[in-house]
Amino acid sequence: MSCRTGYDCDRGVAEKMGEGRIKAKDVAKALGISQTTVSRALSGKGRVNLDTAERVRKYVEEHGGIDTGAVRTKNIALILPEEYSTTYPTFFFECLAGVQRMCNQKGYDVIVTSIAKNRVAPLERIVKARKIDGAILARTYENDETIRYLNKHHISMVAIGYTDENGIICVDHDNQKSSSEITQLLVDRGCQRLLFVDGKSEHLVNNYRRLGFEAACDRNKKRLSHFEIADNIVNQRDVQVAVRGALRQKIDGMICADDYLAVLVMNELKRRNVQVPEEMKVVSLFDNVYLELNSPSVTSVRFNNIVIGEEAALELIRQIENPGCPMVKLKILSYEIRMRETTE
Repeated sequence: MSCRTGYDCDRGVAEKMGEGRIKAKDVAKALGISQTTVSRALSGKGRVNLDTAERVRKYVEEHGGIDTGAVRTKNIALILPEEYSTTYPTFFFECLAGVQRMCNQKGYDVIVTSIAKNRVAPLERIVKARKIDGAILARTYENDETIRYLNKHHISMVAIGYTDENGIICVDHDNQKSSSEITQLLVDRGCQRLLFVDGKSEHLVNNYRRLGFEAACDRNKKRLSHFEIADNIVNQRDVQVAVRGALRQKIDGMICADDYLAVLVMNELKRRNVQVPEEMKVVSLFDNVYLELNSPSVTSVRFNNIVIGEEAALELIRQIENPGCPMVKLKILSYEIRMRETTE
């Protein structure tokens, strides 16, 4: 039977939607175009008339999205925080290298975008143009708007780090255990008054580092006379205030939540002529080459950031290509503590 109006064609397609998604061949039939044109319009690859592309995207949106088994772009988005290149370049660049390496092996391309917390406009352009099959979040937040947006649009995703959101695979370092272990190291080296220098509390990774510090302090209550946390330390001015308070409190051991804060702390201690490690022992919960080359070199937790990028990409590709397969919520990777001069 021929369709006299668009309504009858749409109803016929709707009956084939199953779980609320349609196939590329059904879109092509309904709009009177080729399946190749549908694929090009949704992937952003190849030449296609702008009006036709808009018709395709509008039709797919109205009918609950496209069946990803029918059209794949072979593109993955890596979503970096806006400050990735200035504040924490080592971690994110190494993660990118790992993601790129795994995607090359599996025949996928990587689209890199950076967004500020809860400002998803750059991501919206990519999603609306149907340019990606899935996304890797390089940072997670409390009340994460990016996760909600991707879920709303049925985009597969993997988080580097942890989130409580349901249905999201997380690949993470053991930040809580490593924080507890390196805090214990300071206690065993004779420190009795500790300060944890923490970053932004909205970054979930810092919550787990803080929990590890607190657990170690609770275990060592009889050996410690004082411990405290300086939170939301984000720049040199904040570090100056924290170090000034630490010296007033006669702190003898400082745990820095990451490499960026560790560099600032070491600079401030040097400016104040505080002898490290004789007067103050310092450790970092994240390592980089600058801490290794610093004088004195800084004892740090070393993670393999390339591997975490590879694992995140691999888990996402598995999810894209096998949408019904069982998934593990959290995959924890190992670490090592690099002993250096600041804890001698």
